[in-house]
Amino acid sequence: MSATLTRSTSFTREGPTVRVTPSPAVWPRPVLVQCKVPSQLESQRETPLLVPLDAGAMQLRNLQPKNVLEHKQLSWDFKCGRKVKLDTRPAKQSVEMQLRPTAWKDGGAVVIVCLVAFNPVLGKGAWRLLGHAEVRVSRMSREETQLPEDVGKVFRELKRWAVHLQHGSCGAPQGPHDAKTVVGTIQQVKAQISTEMLKLMRVSFSDAARITFQEMEQTWASEREPQIQDCREMSYTLDGFPMFELNAEEDASPVQGAWHMVSMKVCDLFLQLQKMYADALIQVSESEAKAKVLEFVAPVREELDAWAADLEVQVQHVPSHRARKIIKASWREIITQMQALLPGTMTNAAKVLIEGCSKRPAGHVARTLSGFPPLELPSCFMVPDEPTLSQKVKRVVSQELCALFLQLQQMYKPVCVIQASPEEAAVLEFASQVGQELTAWAAYLREASEASDSAAAVDLVARAQQLIWANIQELTGLTGQFSNAAKVLLEGCSKRAAGPVARTLSGFPPLETPSCFMLAGEPPTLSHQKVKRVVSQELCALFLQLQQMYKPVCVIQASPEEAAVLEFASQVGQELTAWAAYLREAPEASDSAAAVDLVARAQQLIWANIQKLTGLTGQFSNAAKVLLEGCSKRAAGPVARTLSGFPPLQTPSCFMVAEESPTPSQKVKRVVSQELNELFLQLQEMYKGCLLQPTEEEESLLDYAAQIEHELLGCSLPSDVLDGGVDFAKISAEMVSGARRQIWAEIVKRDSTNAAKILFSRQKNHSESQKSQESPETHVPQVPLHHKGTSVSGFPVFLFPFEAEKPSKGPLRQVRLAASQYVQSEFGALASKSDLKYIQAAMNESVVTHTLRSDPTVSCRMEVDREDHGLAAMDDILVGPGFDGLNRVKGLGSVLTVYAVKEPGKEGLEVRRLAVGPVVPSEKATSGMTYNFIRNVEFFDEDTEEENLTAFLDSVGVELPADPVERKKVLVKLYTSNKIYPRLNKAMYTDDAEELRRHAPYIRALRGVFKRGQSDPLPGFNFFIGSAKKLVKRCELTKEQAEVYQINQKVCWPAFFSTSEADKGGNDAFTGLTFCIRCRDSTEDPNEIQGYFPASIKPWSCFPDENEVLIPPHYMLRVHNINYNKQPANPKKWVIELELADLPPVWDIITQKNWQEFKTWAQAHPDLVDTSKSHSSIINEVVSSLAAEPNETGVDPLKVCLDHGALPNEIDMQTGNTPLTTVALQCLESGKTEQALAVLESLLLAGANPYIKAGPHEESFEQLMPEIDLRLLNCVMGWQYWVDDGVDGKEDGWYLWSEDGSAMLEHAFQEWLNSGHEGRSKLLGVRSDYFSYNVDFLHMKQANTSTGTKRKIRRYRRRSIPLSHDQLRALSEAKLRQELTLLQKLLMRAAVDGLQQATCHLQDAADMLSSLSQMVSATEISAVSSEYEKLVLGDLEDEAKETKETKEAKASLLNLQEACDLNWDTREKVTEVVKHLRDDPHVKLADDLVEGAEAFVTSNNVFQRDGITHAGFRASLSWQNGEKRTDLDMCMTCPECNMQVYHEEKECGCTEDKLCRLNLDIDDRGTPHKSSEENLYMQEPGPFRYKLEVELYSGPPVPFRLQVHRPGQALRVYRVAPHTTPRSGGRIVIFEASVAEGIMHLESCLEHLDVMLSTD
Repeated sequence: MSATLTRSTSFTREGPTVRVTPSPAVWPRPVLVQCKVPSQLESQRETPLLVPLDAGAMQLRNLQPKNVLEHKQLSWDFKCGRKVKLDTRPAKQSVEMQLRPTAWKDGGAVVIVCLVAFNPVLGKGAWRLLGHAEVRVSRMSREETQLPEDVGKVFRELKRWAVHLQHGSCGAPQGPHDAKTVVGTIQQVKAQISTEMLKLMRVSFSDAARITFQEMEQTWASEREPQIQDCREMSYTLDGFPMFELNAEEDASPVQGAWHMVSMKVCDLFLQLQKMYADALIQVSESEAKAKVLEFVAPVREELDAWAADLEVQVQHVPSHRARKIIKASWREIITQMQALLPGTMTNAAKVLIEGCSKRPAGHVARTLSGFPPLELPSCFMVPDEPTLSQKVKRVVSQELCALFLQLQQMYKPVCVIQASPEEAAVLEFASQVGQELTAWAAYLREASEASDSAAAVDLVARAQQLIWANIQELTGLTGQFSNAAKVLLEGCSKRAAGPVARTLSGFPPLETPSCFMLAGEPPTLSHQKVKRVVSQELCALFLQLQQMYKPVCVIQASPEEAAVLEFASQVGQELTAWAAYLREAPEASDSAAAVDLVARAQQLIWANIQKLTGLTGQFSNAAKVLLEGCSKRAAGPVARTLSGFPPLQTPSCFMVAEESPTPSQKVKRVVSQELNELFLQLQEMYKGCLLQPTEEEESLLDYAAQIEHELLGCSLPSDVLDGGVDFAKISAEMVSGARRQIWAEIVKRDSTNAAKILFSRQKNHSESQKSQESPETHVPQVPLHHKGTSVSGFPVFLFPFEAEKPSKGPLRQVRLAASQYVQSEFGALASKSDLKYIQAAMNESVVTHTLRSDPTVSCRMEVDREDHGLAAMDDILVGPGFDGLNRVKGLGSVLTVYAVKEPGKEGLEVRRLAVGPVVPSEKATSGMTYNFIRNVEFFDEDTEEENLTAFLDSVGVELPADPVERKKVLVKLYTSNKIYPRLNKAMYTDDAEELRRHAPYIRALRGVFKRGQSDPLPGFNFFIGSAKKLVKRCELTKEQAEVYQINQKVCWPAFFSTSEADKGGNDAFTGLTFCIRCRDSTEDPNEIQGYFPASIKPWSCFPDENEVLIPPHYMLRVHNINYNKQPANPKKWVIELELADLPPVWDIITQKNWQEFKTWAQAHPDLVDTSKSHSSIINEVVSSLAAEPNETGVDPLKVCLDHGALPNEIDMQTGNTPLTTVALQCLESGKTEQALAVLESLLLAGANPYIKAGPHEESFEQLMPEIDLRLLNCVMGWQYWVDDGVDGKEDGWYLWSEDGSAMLEHAFQEWLNSGHEGRSKLLGVRSDYFSYNVDFLHMKQANTSTGTKRKIRRYRRRSIPLSHDQLRALSEAKLRQELTLLQKLLMRAAVDGLQQATCHLQDAADMLSSLSQMVSATEISAVSSEYEKLVLGDLEDEAKETKETKEAKASLLNLQEACDLNWDTREKVTEVVKHLRDDPHVKLADDLVEGAEAFVTSNNVFQRDGITHAGFRASLSWQNGEKRTDLDMCMTCPECNMQVYHEEKECGCTEDKLCRLNLDIDDRGTPHKSSEENLYMQEPGPFRYKLEVELYSGPPVPFRLQVHRPGQALRVYRVAPHTTPRSGGRIVIFEASVAEGIMHLESCLEHLDVMLSTD
């Protein structure tokens, strides 16, 4: 430590001086301060003072001494001694000062002695520094203070020993040594000590210690030498020396290191002297000799040194100094422990002799620690006693060595520092746990108060402990004893947790299997197995003695589960052992060893199962094993063939009832019974059925049981699986198993022998084996079942054979009856569970209010806590918990009028609305009935029906009238009363079999009231059948429940269901999911309509104001559509349209294209045609069907849709398409565009917007079909509006806008189309007559701006505007290009198929062919064909080497290339391409394709001659001229002007603005050897009849071909034979035609072919 000052500390003549001596100063000695003060102080009245300041304290506060001194007031805080006042005379003065620094560091401190001038008048801060001096102060530590004294004692004692030995008090030294040599040796050691001490002092000690030691050395040197009389009695135990430290730690302090050096010097000295004097100089104390310290501890020291050296050399991955440090620390601890054991401290002589003991021979240490003397371990097997002193030493040393080597073992992992033998290592944990637990039990018994003689109990444990330890060592130790390493590792095993002993003996390791479950002759093979068995036997014997000694107190205790099975397990185990012995000697089997092995394996398995089912951790507690060993033993004697030696067997698992909840002991008995069952069945088979012997009565019972099982196995059940996952194969197996359980119960009732029980279970196994192995040729005869259809879940309903037979007489009558009842009850329960899932899926409960306290005497009223409960009349409600409170609302408000309440007047009951939607039956269901309904309602005895109905009505207090009509009135009125409604509907909603059975007569009778065609109907009974009938029922179902209903799905209500006629009251005030039921039928003739139908019961109801219409149960309906009312996420706004399931759905009508039936349906349901808010779109389905195939029925279904309010821009919610995009996608997919043109035109004319982007890819019609020229739809349009509210007395229908208004609306519509809104709804203001309207063209709606009235509007074609010749030519070219594209695709496909056939033998071409067959683009195929040619045909230069197959393949490939090359510029080659393909033997061209190609050629020839090939009607005539030309002419008369058009009159007399004007634009007179064509067309046929004839004008007769084109219709081709009249003028009538709704329908007796080309 240093301080930095600005003033000098030396003496000068001019200024004041300060000097301090000595420096460094030794604390607490005073220092001498010399100073000289200036002469002017006295005149200035200042007092000179010496003030010591602590520089170290300044540094602790991060202050510099200079700054502290300048801060005068602060300096006083660091004063470290009394200030000294000096004289003012300027003479040199000397003063002693006592310095007291506080900031010590490493034994030193720095003090600044300051000379200051102080002015007492001004105070503490009024001083100035005159001079200062810095002095270092040193002090000794406590250890340093003691060290010089101890060294002094050593020097003095060595002097005495020198004198003592010099005078021969111990005799003369041996050998060459003499007394002088001895003294010299001692003097030399003293000098060495002094020299080494000074070296250490200079390096590691404080200055104070060094100074003090030097001063003391001078003192010791000046002391007088001891006299002989002072040295006669020396301590030969060296107690005159301070206690030696021969084993200093490596990190010892300097003082400890110095004393260790001194101790070792003295130790070495006396070891030399001991040798000089023949080991007779020094000796140990009497107590040390008695403890045999040298005999036991010395070898330990030697071996430890060897271990330190060995670990340093052999183990590299651990620093050697760590091992040495640990070993030294262990040795020091051994010495410390020994000193604690000895009466006094350990003598220095003993330490010296131990340090100087002879060294062990060189060599590696033994990993088994055999170099150490036998250790006193392990502690867990040491019996508490009073050990001798030597035993105590051994135990202490053993414990310390154990701790040392366990630490080393852990440090050097994975290297094993010590190692026991494999036999020892295998039992370490086991032995440790046993020993520790026995020690704990001894301590417990020593303090236990249960026995009068605890000492005897402790002695028992001690003897058992010794015996167990001896046995463990004998069975595993190499020499009959454990090695030291094994003892150490045993001691290091995990210690027992603190706490009391467990009465279950869980503190011990798991003991061996009790002897009753060990077969004789099963000796253990491994030593650790022997140990475990011997120890288990000893512990068992010990605790059975203790248990007996402590009676009635239980020393050990098994768990209740274990205790419950002890006697059972013991009896089973012992009996199995007896059976093993019997079978070993039995002569019946050829292989007794196999039989014994079976028993042994069963024994092991049974023991494992007993432990698993009752043991707390999956195995028996040790206490249970001990108690099991102590159970009563089996009496000697042979085994019983009836197996009566075993306890009564329990129900095998195959007969267990699923509802049972067995206790652990019951589980054990059942599992053991099952194992014994399997064992003795195998033995019975091995011994050929003669091992087990039941009684005669039991054999009779077994035969009868086999007969019943044969009948059950013969029952044929369905093999499929229900929707709910019910497997009938599994049901069949369970049915048979259940019947067997009933038979088993009968066997158990009769106290049958174990042998009989086992043989009965064998019948089950035999039956199943026979069933699994049966073949189609050999199988069990099938017993026919009486099938009765399937339930709502698809569950089959049938009668079993047992139900058709009477139970047999005799002792087994109950067996058959019980089996039959079980089968039916179980099957019904399973079916009901399956059916209930379907019923409950459509039911929803929601709390709407709570009851208030009210008058309990009024049972048909309820006061509730809210009026906004949302309930409505006819709503079903549940009052209170469960279904028992089922009721029905009659009146509304804060007081609800209902049927009689179960708990009238009670407060706080929940009122829940019960919503019941129709059930969706399984696809496999034959009806909507449940299994229980069919079994209990549909199956009945007609002979007792009247009696049963009368009895039921009597039970509810109603008399049954004899008159059939009056009876029906009573039945209906009873249903609407409170006597039966809640209980009946609860039975049907919950599928309660018992309640259904009770109400069955009434259900059948009430349902009969609703049957059509009955003989005595109620007068005026109004069945709801007909197109105008519509019922509604609103239900509050969840969205998940509502989404269950899908289009075309069959549904029905499971009970009598109350609805109301639409718009006539009921519960229509409730806003929720609405079921709208259409009750239409295909005929109105009551005699032709059969079945049960809804009907109004208002005249006979107890509540006629409800206008109730009752639907009979299971009235099968179908989901027609779902109207979302623009809110698909809110089911409360949905309307689910239902219709009678027996009638064909409209969707099937559309698919089947039965357009007349569709028209009839639309007329009956005009409100269902507009599906713009519904799940499925009718208009989209219609246009999709029309685009697929031409319509020739005479009914335009699209017009039907539009007439009944369908929107031309309606969005299909499923596809997102409009009708236009639906047709466009259909055309793109099928390639059939021609027949869709009429549909597209109708849609566009009706107001369909081609710019609306729709569908999954958001594409408009214009984008999908850009080839359609929308400008060609040039016609004059009008507008109509729909009236259905009777305004101005108008009937329902479409009415025209005014002429001006229609023109304005059409102008606005065209602006909207061209505005780029792309389908967005836009309201446009339009005025008509006296009113103005906002018009929404997207949804085709108008809204009166004054009244707000909204109506549908539609666009219709008033008349068309004829197209010019140029426009017709442009349209013709567009159509021809489309036809050519389609024709090319078909020709390429045919060519690819031919090429595939031609090259099928070439394997390498397979992948390429697959690619070609999938291509539809000519560009793609052309790109691949060259590569294909190289791959398939190769580079054959020599044509002579080509095979026939190769040539044909080349020809097919050329045909494909020609088809690919077809385009508009090369269209003239179509005839050539077709010819080549027809000549290819591998190509098969369809007749339609050939005719289509020829038609295209004809049309192209017409087009090339400036003809029109696309119009509302076109006929083209073609023929081939021979040697002479032939002139054929088409003739047709225009009905409008009665003018005939033929070769002379090529146009009719109609004006040009007439669309029906006939034109013969091509007239060919024939050219020899060439083909000829004529063409006749009109833009739109009029509503007349037409006739077309072909006349032979001149030339020889030739066959000819006439093709008729009509938009949207198939191409009609007539191939006509030559005229029979050779002369000119002969005419052949080709067809006559009528026109309906713009479509020309052809009538002809000639054969024709309709051609519709498609890529499908």
